[in-house]
Amino acid sequence: MNAKKGLGLLLAGIAAYGIYKYNKMSADEKKQLKDKVKAKGQKLYDDYVPQDVKDLIAKNKSAAAESN
Repeated sequence: MNAKKGLGLLLAGIAAYGIYKYNKMSADEKKQLKDKVKAKGQKLYDDYVPQDVKDLIAKNKSAAAESN
């Protein structure tokens, strides 16, 4: 039980430090970070999501666009 409590405190500390560092970034640094995360997310999506799932998502997006 103590190990879980210590791990939780460690994770909370890391999260707090990350928030602190993000808040101290300039607007340009925040934009660069956002672009970097988006690019890595897109790469993961392209590499690991099966094509049938991609097709299903595209179909749902087009159906939602038509209903609006």
